Amino acid sequence: MLKPAGLLSAIWLLCACLPAAEPAPKPVKTVRLLTVGNSFSANATRQLGNLVTNAGHVLIHQPIVVGGASLELHWGRAAAFEKDATSTNGLYSNKQSLRQMLGAQPWDFVTIQQASLKSHDAATYRPFAKQLHDYIKQHAPKAEVLMHQTWAYRVDDPRFAVAAPKAGEPKTQADMYRMLTSAYTTIAAELGLRRLPVGDAFYFADTDPKWGYQRDAKYDFKDKAQTALPEQKHSLHVGWRRAKGKDGKESLGMDGHHANMAGEYLGACVWYEVLFGESVVGNGFVTPGLDKSYARFLQETAHKAVMASANRKLSSANGPDWTAQALADAKQDRTSIPYDGKTPNKLVCDTTLRLLPDGSWALFMLAGDDFEPSPKNYVGLTRSKDEGRTWTPLEPVEIGFPREGKTSGQGPTELLVRGRRSTLFFSTHSQTWGRDWQSWFMHSDDSCRTWSKPEPVPGRLGKFTFIRNHIVARDGRIILPFQHYLGPPAGTPPPAPEEKPWHKTLFHYVSNPRNGVLISRDGGKTWSEHGNVRLTDNDRYHGWAENNLAELSDGRIAMIIRADRLGGVLYYAESKDGGKTWPEFAVKTDIPNPGSKATLYPLGGDTVAMLHNPNPTHRSPLALWISFDGLKTWPYRRVLVPESCDGPKGRLNYPDGFVSGDKQWLHFAFDDNRHRAVHYSAKLPPARTNTRSSPATPVATARRAR
Repeated sequence: MLKPAGLLSAIWLLCACLPAAEPAPKPVKTVRLLTVGNSFSANATRQLGNLVTNAGHVLIHQPIVVGGASLELHWGRAAAFEKDATSTNGLYSNKQSLRQMLGAQPWDFVTIQQASLKSHDAATYRPFAKQLHDYIKQHAPKAEVLMHQTWAYRVDDPRFAVAAPKAGEPKTQADMYRMLTSAYTTIAAELGLRRLPVGDAFYFADTDPKWGYQRDAKYDFKDKAQTALPEQKHSLHVGWRRAKGKDGKESLGMDGHHANMAGEYLGACVWYEVLFGESVVGNGFVTPGLDKSYARFLQETAHKAVMASANRKLSSANGPDWTAQALADAKQDRTSIPYDGKTPNKLVCDTTLRLLPDGSWALFMLAGDDFEPSPKNYVGLTRSKDEGRTWTPLEPVEIGFPREGKTSGQGPTELLVRGRRSTLFFSTHSQTWGRDWQSWFMHSDDSCRTWSKPEPVPGRLGKFTFIRNHIVARDGRIILPFQHYLGPPAGTPPPAPEEKPWHKTLFHYVSNPRNGVLISRDGGKTWSEHGNVRLTDNDRYHGWAENNLAELSDGRIAMIIRADRLGGVLYYAESKDGGKTWPEFAVKTDIPNPGSKATLYPLGGDTVAMLHNPNPTHRSPLALWISFDGLKTWPYRRVLVPESCDGPKGRLNYPDGFVSGDKQWLHFAFDDNRHRAVHYSAKLPPARTNTRSSPATPVATARRAR
């Protein structure tokens, strides 16, 4: 009889002699798809079958394509057939009606979409989208109806060159994307549908700093004799082309609407992920003639868009109807204008709204001159005793330094209120950030009426540092995030003297950022520094990090970081030991951001609110998002301010405020296009019981930026 050890050895020898087991084959999926659309649905599905075949799956696809067809047209065909089945008015080019094709297969998915020219206007979807949806569910009850979000036209499409566009028409590609996204999202929510986020993917790719399309600035469009086309590298649209007119003469024409080879590949990647429920990244099919590295980027962009769309679902059968909740909350919001600057001192920046110990509100801001940074900038303060309904005139704060010489420029970065004490963190410079930049703090025990003597922020953070929004951990520790700049490597030649606004000086010295936290265990008397988080390994990188923190239910400290020119998204870093240690590099999230300050507001457990600009290229709109699972998903999303008081080109900047004691309100201020300070009180949704989050990067792609 074998002893246990001998028995195990015998079994091992027997197994070693047997042939290795074949890995289980991936199950083959068969998807039956009916598309009710136009040339855009044809574009987006042209390469879909090739991706499906490469993955070992099966696609059965019946397209219904009518050039330029709207939802109204397709509903008209269905209604015509129901009225008179013998008339050709209800038939398509294959001599069949929509009803007949709905009954031809046990469809898994049926898609609908709006005509691109009307896609920006939600009113044109009604009532036809619902009528089509109900008709499809009547005749193909087991099919899931999907809303195909079409894409915005190319940035140089003639639609955006109209000098005086009609009211309600998009003026730019960004306008069209924003408007069509709002329309598709609204209608999809009304009908309870998922979206095929092709429009998101197009915009993400088109605005990518490396891979996005750029107009050919060198091409001479006035030279009618040249035969070459403008450079169109990385275009997703057909774009410029030469064609013969009726007179037989060739001329330069533009199709900024339809997808080219790259756009069709990107669209197909999005459709593949949604229909088959698996990542397209790594799929071996690449359209012949498409650069493989570019194709990989398009796969990753499609995946990013699908993941972002999944996280954006506003309602669920298993959860609250966030669409209805957001609409109800919006009705209770209120706003006021504490200050509107005028030239030569119109500047408003770094708005910081806080509740003071005496119950009044204080709004600090960077003021003075018409731009920042400037040696004429100062710390301004206005107060409200009636929760933002009225405000005192803006006054300068005497910080204890003269507004000349090395402390000419002065700006606030954070106001920490604990008990009866308020602590103002601020920075000074002699000309611009980079010239004699120092950081300080001072205390007030009478609600910001008088101040102690300024003290330097401890250690290396006394120079080239901004202190940002604090949090108080559940164990009572005060945690302050910082953004510190090491500057250029030793030996880098300094910039030559220049006139204002001194951008070369700014980019030279305000570079190589590091992010971390200061922690105090004694109420702010002493501080210890932790973390040295980088965004990129490029030592010459310049960007305003403007990090923000939230403590999660298990004690992890989450940090979001602004990342200028690094993909149009926020970055993320996390401390698993309460802020003591941090990773060397932050990672990209899928949260769109144009390079602007976003602020977090812990609401208890893993519930966190965020104010930000959910747009990868422009600081508009200003939105409130709420996560209930530790920043992994954001089901509650609503736009608070659609655009600047100065129109769509204006910017909505630097939201910063506080949560009311009952957690019913988020009171904050922001600057509207650098001249208007706006107070906004946003109603928060009812508290929701949430489960403890697991340590995972929130909607992030875990890769370093290179």
